[in-house]
Amino acid sequence: MANKKILMLTLAALFSAAPLWAKLIDSIAVTANQEVMTQGELEESIQAYFQSQGLKVPPAASPDYAKARQAVLNSFIEEVALAAEADNEKIEVTDAEIDHSVDQQIDDMKKNYATEAEFDKELASQGLSMDDLKQDLRSQLARRLKAQHMLRQKQSDLPDSLVVTDDEAQQYYNQHSDDYDQAHFAIILFKVAPGSKPEYVREVKAQAQQVLDQLKAGGDFAAAAKKYSEDTGSADKGGDIGTLSKADLDPKLAKGVFAISVGALGLVQGGDGFYIVKIFSRTQADFASVASDIKDQLRKSDQDQALKDWVESLKKKVYVQYSKDLTAQSAADLPYDSLNPAAAVAAQPVSVSAGSSAAPVTDSLPGAAASATTVASAAVPPDKAPANPRVPIGRGPRLHLHYHQQFQPRLLLETKKLLHHASVRPRP
Repeated sequence: MANKKILMLTLAALFSAAPLWAKLIDSIAVTANQEVMTQGELEESIQAYFQSQGLKVPPAASPDYAKARQAVLNSFIEEVALAAEADNEKIEVTDAEIDHSVDQQIDDMKKNYATEAEFDKELASQGLSMDDLKQDLRSQLARRLKAQHMLRQKQSDLPDSLVVTDDEAQQYYNQHSDDYDQAHFAIILFKVAPGSKPEYVREVKAQAQQVLDQLKAGGDFAAAAKKYSEDTGSADKGGDIGTLSKADLDPKLAKGVFAISVGALGLVQGGDGFYIVKIFSRTQADFASVASDIKDQLRKSDQDQALKDWVESLKKKVYVQYSKDLTAQSAADLPYDSLNPAAAVAAQPVSVSAGSSAAPVTDSLPGAAASATTVASAAVPPDKAPANPRVPIGRGPRLHLHYHQQFQPRLLLETKKLLHHASVRPRP
């Protein structure tokens, strides 16, 4: 069984020692324990969330934008929770690790400028030195690394010897027997990049249809695959990709492939583009041949659920408070507010599966997979709230040096690898 996972490490660049006006124009959007995210960071992170996936940024009042905002806020809270637990467990991050990460992030930031001189000029124009930048990045990356180490340690502590009986595996097989339908088929892939304009998509589809018409008229499929297919793994084999189970394929692609009759040709749209598909044969894997995979899958599902429950328990310890402006703007879309328990809602941050070429926000966008993760912070009376949350100076929109173009919501750090495996289903 394909174990579709993704590891997406993220960072929001935060600066210090900036002009006073920058501090004044950027307000705090959310406080989580002693950590804050400003309104400028939140808005830029939401926009970059779409842009980094090749998706057009929707209107701020749209449901897609609201769900992206929710994902960014959720991931910020989760990182704070994990880092706090790392402190409780005395998990330390070495200076060498932090320095390496800082250097990597600064190198990435410089890529947004034509020359290093332009980057230095941008720093100087905002009253920042390289030392200022490195110092602030160090504090943010230390938290990020602590969260990652904490998650990895917890994963390693989970039992790997959970017992899955033959009856449980058989029950799962019976309930998902369609997933074990198999097909031996060949493909010719015409790629479509994420976020492509509709007219380009139509053009690629027309090209694929033209080749399909030629094949139906008697053309050589293997020769066409070698000439046209953009799937490098199968093109040299005449498009033959062997025998795969339905569960091994992207659901959209699987639906199209298994709708084509044996010996027939068809055009199917998948996450990577348009596929001309030729079906050689179709079978179904028997239980004996997949029992071991099912047991492994169910064990992993149990481990993932235990880890997810643990992360949720950490979130309940986090003091969370949103700004009045943010609450007034979108109270129904926000995770739990410790000062306003009645406003708590179930958060639905997005999930990304390996093999997807985009990271969409809702099921209406290609390849989306909604996560069941929620954020629920324990109510904290106002007199227990942090008196002086750390407010970085100058975290206004100008001070991001365009780094947020590479930002992806913090929830999509290692929890995506450990908690949200697209191919793992709940136990029966």
